[in-house]
Amino acid sequence: MPRRTREDLRNALDNQRAINAIMQLLLSGKPLKAILDEALEIIFSVAWLKVAPKGAVFMSDAPTGDLLLVSEHHLSTELRSLCARIALGQCLCGRAALTKQTQFASCVDHRHDISFDGMGPHGHYNVPILDKDSNVLGVLVLYLAHGHVQKDTEVEFLSIVAQTLASIIERKRTEEARDSLARIVQESACEIYELDAETHTFLSVNKAALDNLGYSRSEMLKMTPADIEVKLTHERILAVLDPLVRGEKTNERFETVHRRKDGSLYDVDVNVQVIRSGDKLTFAAIVNDITEQKRLTKLLETTVNNFPGGISVMDRDLKLALANSQFYEVLDLPQEKFPLGSAFEDIIRYNAERGDYGPGDVDDQVAVRVALASKFDPHRFERIRPDGTILEINGQPIKGGGFISTYIDITQRKNAERDAIQAQERLLNAIETINEGFVLFDADDRLVLCNNHYKEIYGLSKDLLVPGARFEEIVRISAERGQYAEAIGRVDEWVSERIASHKSQDSRLFEQRLGDGRWLLVAERRTPDGGSVGIRVDITNQKLTEEKLRDYQQHLEELVTQRTIQIEQQAGRLAEALEREKEVNETQRQFVSIATHEFRTPLAVIDGAAQRIGRRAAKMTPEEIAERAEKIRSAIQQMIGLMESTLAIEKSEQLKAPARAEKCDIRAIIESCCEQQIFMAPDYRIAIDMDDIPDSIEADPATIESVISNLLSNAIKYSPNSQDVAIAARRMGERLEIAVSDRGLGIDEDDMPKLFARYFRAKTSTGIPGTGIGLNLAKMIAEQHDGEIHAESRKGEGSTFVFRLPIRAALSSAVDRSAAN
Repeated sequence: MPRRTREDLRNALDNQRAINAIMQLLLSGKPLKAILDEALEIIFSVAWLKVAPKGAVFMSDAPTGDLLLVSEHHLSTELRSLCARIALGQCLCGRAALTKQTQFASCVDHRHDISFDGMGPHGHYNVPILDKDSNVLGVLVLYLAHGHVQKDTEVEFLSIVAQTLASIIERKRTEEARDSLARIVQESACEIYELDAETHTFLSVNKAALDNLGYSRSEMLKMTPADIEVKLTHERILAVLDPLVRGEKTNERFETVHRRKDGSLYDVDVNVQVIRSGDKLTFAAIVNDITEQKRLTKLLETTVNNFPGGISVMDRDLKLALANSQFYEVLDLPQEKFPLGSAFEDIIRYNAERGDYGPGDVDDQVAVRVALASKFDPHRFERIRPDGTILEINGQPIKGGGFISTYIDITQRKNAERDAIQAQERLLNAIETINEGFVLFDADDRLVLCNNHYKEIYGLSKDLLVPGARFEEIVRISAERGQYAEAIGRVDEWVSERIASHKSQDSRLFEQRLGDGRWLLVAERRTPDGGSVGIRVDITNQKLTEEKLRDYQQHLEELVTQRTIQIEQQAGRLAEALEREKEVNETQRQFVSIATHEFRTPLAVIDGAAQRIGRRAAKMTPEEIAERAEKIRSAIQQMIGLMESTLAIEKSEQLKAPARAEKCDIRAIIESCCEQQIFMAPDYRIAIDMDDIPDSIEADPATIESVISNLLSNAIKYSPNSQDVAIAARRMGERLEIAVSDRGLGIDEDDMPKLFARYFRAKTSTGIPGTGIGLNLAKMIAEQHDGEIHAESRKGEGSTFVFRLPIRAALSSAVDRSAAN
């Protein structure tokens, strides 16, 4: 046998096995979805069929024709979502359903209406599933590798699979319909019985019959209708069923009474039909419990007889089908003359002949009324009888023809309404005569009435003040027109506030300013029925008077306030002057105390040296005289330092006043300060490092020079055992840093926080002349330049003072802040 023939035979066997396996699924009793899931797996198992193990089955939605995804294999989450419902004609699936032909695609082409980011390349077989009448039941979708070539054998096999699936789907739907019908019968609220035509025993009963009668199913299948129906004999059963057997009737309907297992009775309506299935004959009985219906019928009869007026029912032939005793009394009709069954036309003629419809031709009056009644239209009208009685007649059509009418004597009600109208007119006249505005809204906030004065007050909204207008609509449109001063510029917010206030259950009394400047006193109160009544009083003149009084009072208060402020300002200035005087006196006292102590030593040196020269001038050598002169000079220098400190105090006070920055050569200032200190202390060495500094900065040169001189002087003064002092200047971004270092006495750690306080002197400065003013002055100058100064020191190892200031001065702002402080 040729190889190709063997391969075709093997493929045909695979096809048959797959089809048989799919058909066997129908015998599994599984739900349709489970069968379709397994059918997809069987299709994928066919060895020769080169499809991807990925596919789906869609079912057609009968009302819309859309395809619904009911079974899928290895579809992505995106596809399950996007393809949950596909419209007829959409994408390849919808096209297969629309054309009822297999749709093939070797790649993702223009027909793929549904796609998403990341969707891989693939092809498709989309095979329609058709019933024997070519109606679309669904679509079978199989995925192919990209570039797959369509083959006739594949199309033929998939068409057979689709036909097999169609058979399964139709069979399962038939089973589901049968099961659904059985469920409906079992779950029906009606009692349903099936009877044997010969023995009349029950062949089957539904749940409602078992529940109502109280018997078990096994008990019921041994019984006949005679066991559950009161006064039903075998002869009566034959009389009911024989006409059905002979075909004389299609059904038999009657009312009877059922007896439950517990002996209780209930009324039923029975409808019996014959069921022919080939030669087999059975009967089906549908039984409705009408106990409640009969109870309601009796209740209706009682209600009709007790209705506070006449009731009549005319059938489709305009015959009197029902009437209570009041019908005859209200219309003054003789009951014996018009019993049930009397013609509507006869009753109308009787009324016309006795003059109930006024003068005119009786035949015409009867003809007009009969013609109107024959339309069976709803009607309601009032009729005044010759004796003055007023009747309200209300008629409603009945389904199937006829109408029911009520006749109520409303004579007293109409008289009461007339009296109420007269009373209302008197009230309205009274409301119109009052000088205040009056308004009334109902429970739904609709305008009931308002007087003319109210309309004059609210002239901009006069056209809105019509009965039935809603409060919110009136208020909003009036606010938009500028009616209310408080609403101008904030209409929505003001309207919300006004409505909330209006809906409050409490009585309200408030003032309201109108857009034209007038003032109203508004009083509102809820009525017992949920409405509201309001009064408007024009209080414009009163408000003007109050405003004048307030202006006068405010003027007086302003005068008092101004005078009080002046007194407080004078008192403040006086207090500041006294405080300043205290500070000056205290400063002078402290300085005098320090200066007295500090001046005593150099004066004693001068005095001693002068006395010695005076006593021994003739005997002293030039060297001794020079030594004494040097001591006098040193003492004088010390006194000069004290005098400079005195001037520094005055200078520190001047720093509180604004200063002006100018360009200055910082390198020249540092060099000048160093030269001065070396001249005064020739034994000391000052190391200078100024390589990385700008050519100039913006600052006050005099005050900057005093800071640098003070720091160098202190470094020399407090370094008695070391003659090395260093000054280093460098640029740090937009700031200049100047550091002065020594290897002198250093400063105790607990003295560091107070180092820049005025008059403070560290413990290590004991025995060394000084006033405690220099560092405080340096700190003030640094802050004036928007800069800073701080110290680093260890006792016995020396100190470093770092002075930083901006290269481009923010001096003006810093001076302003310093002045403010």
